[in-house]
Amino acid sequence: MKKPLLRRDFLRATAIAGGGMLVACKWDSDSSSDTPAPRGTAADNTPPTADPNAERWTPNAFIRISADNFVTVIVGAAEIGQGTMTAIPMIVAEELDADWQRVSWEQSPASAITYGNPFWQGEGGLGDLDQAGLQITAASTTVRGYYTSQRRAGAAVRQMLLEAASDQLGVSVDSLTTRESFVIHEASGTRLSYGSLAAAAAEKSPPSAPALKSPGEFRLIGQSKQRLDAREKTDGSLAYGFDFEIPDMVTVMVIRAPRFGAILQSSDDSAAWDVEGYLGSHRVPSGLAVVGTDFWSAEQARKQIKTEWLMGSGEGLSTADLRDQFDTRNSLPGLPVRNDGLGVLSSLNGEITADYHFPYLAHAPMEPLNVTIDYRGSECDIWCGSQWPDMDALVAATVLGLPVTAVNFHNLLSGGGFGRRACLGFDYIQEAAHVARAVNRPLKVVWTREDDIRGGYYRPYTACRLSASLAGGAIDSWSHRVASQTLLISPLVEVATGLVTEEVQTSQGAKEMPYAILNVYVDTHSVINGVPTLWVRSVANATNVYAVETFFDHLAKQAGQHPLTLRRELLTEKPRHLAVLNAVAEMANWTPQTQDNLYRGVALFASYESLIAQLVEAEVVEQNNGTHKVAIRKIYSAVDCGTAVNPDLVEAQIESGIVFALSSALFGEIELEEGVVKQSNFHDYPVLRMYQTPAIETRILPSDHSPGGVGELGVPCVAPALANAIYAATGELYTSLPLNNNPSLVFE
Repeated sequence: MKKPLLRRDFLRATAIAGGGMLVACKWDSDSSSDTPAPRGTAADNTPPTADPNAERWTPNAFIRISADNFVTVIVGAAEIGQGTMTAIPMIVAEELDADWQRVSWEQSPASAITYGNPFWQGEGGLGDLDQAGLQITAASTTVRGYYTSQRRAGAAVRQMLLEAASDQLGVSVDSLTTRESFVIHEASGTRLSYGSLAAAAAEKSPPSAPALKSPGEFRLIGQSKQRLDAREKTDGSLAYGFDFEIPDMVTVMVIRAPRFGAILQSSDDSAAWDVEGYLGSHRVPSGLAVVGTDFWSAEQARKQIKTEWLMGSGEGLSTADLRDQFDTRNSLPGLPVRNDGLGVLSSLNGEITADYHFPYLAHAPMEPLNVTIDYRGSECDIWCGSQWPDMDALVAATVLGLPVTAVNFHNLLSGGGFGRRACLGFDYIQEAAHVARAVNRPLKVVWTREDDIRGGYYRPYTACRLSASLAGGAIDSWSHRVASQTLLISPLVEVATGLVTEEVQTSQGAKEMPYAILNVYVDTHSVINGVPTLWVRSVANATNVYAVETFFDHLAKQAGQHPLTLRRELLTEKPRHLAVLNAVAEMANWTPQTQDNLYRGVALFASYESLIAQLVEAEVVEQNNGTHKVAIRKIYSAVDCGTAVNPDLVEAQIESGIVFALSSALFGEIELEEGVVKQSNFHDYPVLRMYQTPAIETRILPSDHSPGGVGELGVPCVAPALANAIYAATGELYTSLPLNNNPSLVFE
């Protein structure tokens, strides 16, 4: 194969050959001091030559305008269902004054240097690499991370187009305006399309500090525009990982360890040779790679192969034993992360205590993991849906013994991720690279859903111990202790970064407890065992917020106060928190005096620079056998996410978060018995079906704040709001999930 052009050369050549314009702009998310490098022909009109430093140049936005007046925004973040390929182009098109009907998107290549998210700049502890910004789609950072830089990029290109039109018409820039991808000279009635000006504009130097619109001037931002990828997703023309094929490709299924940490000792594939299409097997670090001409042959051959394993660190671990182990840990002091007033002293005298337990959870996306890889000895192409493509490319290059520039990583659309496709263990990409070295031909590694659900990297098992004291009908002290498996403390992270990291995610949602209580103490225990863990949508917020919000309602009852009234009293100094709480109560017509046949519960959460209050309405009817039948009727959400770039996308994210959260709250549980995972597919790891989904109403509050994150925002409050509604009916505090395991509850 021919050596590919460097990306910078290709972009310059496209700008020349197409008669259009491609601009790369370099700005940090919070600074406009850097001057973007000009694009187009060289100053002496000679063709551009290869730039050996191209990959050291760090632009973070690409905009292409073609001669036929189409605008293409090349997006660095991954599309995993959340609407990235609409939100980011909307931000650019707003400042560019582009015709939204002629705007499209492309997924960027994998390169943190080129396409890294400014949000992560300097945040990840990765030295020089981090200075470019990690190219990771996680922690609800896409819009809030790219927002400022993409606005500046659009504004810079608009200014360059105005200057090109000024030259062509012989008029001042101030006499020109822009609208719907045209530069307009009102005095003469002249309209010049962006496409016709693109080549000339490409020769201009982008301004270092382009003027940005005020929110009152927005025409796109704040509008519910249809997704740019809606048609292709509907007609099936967009390629997901499972859809993608390359010539002469074989399919590989891997026999992985039956228990975490086990090592393959021997295998016998004699029976597999009776399967038509079976092409052999190869040992890889994760197990045995079984090769077939297609999925069916590889899967049927895999079933015929006998393996023996040397059991490892996960042998014998049973989740039934963890409750006592974690409670014992929580009986001891942990690492303090918050101590207000006399919190540490007051917590020792807490008169009301509750122990909470939360199970392992799988991500269970609709599309299981898969990697297509074409390794050719000195170079490699990879096609994969990834939330962290730059690091996946680096890890693959390391396994294959290649420079990272020799790995061309094509990030495909993903049918869900929820954190699994941003794995700190990089397990599935490492495995695919090892398989490629062993098989030495184009292949696709396919995980079945059973492989995916049993494959580890779960939300950690977590236990919380909350304690409080009351005085005069008020909460006098509050303590929250968390024991959880670590996510960021691991040998792999330390080797990759050279740093010993502090575990900060264990306390999420506990440390930020928002209520104005004088004495507050929070500490944590970091637990390590043989089960691989990873962040799952909303990370520790889902567990800690559940404990905080349900314990709060319990304390309100003990203090003789209505939970809505007490929350309002303790949030008077937090106006944004109070606003979402009041809004959701208004939506549901809920007051402390409400009397009807519905029970209501509310929960509050602030993170990712956004806030949400969610209220659940449920019918709870006591049965003759003493159980309670629960029917969830409606879920209300009041959201303050700052500037909502596309309100429809925000509502969709909140709704999807509700479905995700209800699935976990009602059914979600991964159990291990002597090291073996019991669940395997949606029949025993169910997710919420459409007929089980209640009515949902979402209100987005107006805000002048910069955009906050919403992808994970809709998850943490759903379960505690539901539990609080049931608590209002039964008086029983529900301290473990999933709720369906509680023998006193029957869900309709």
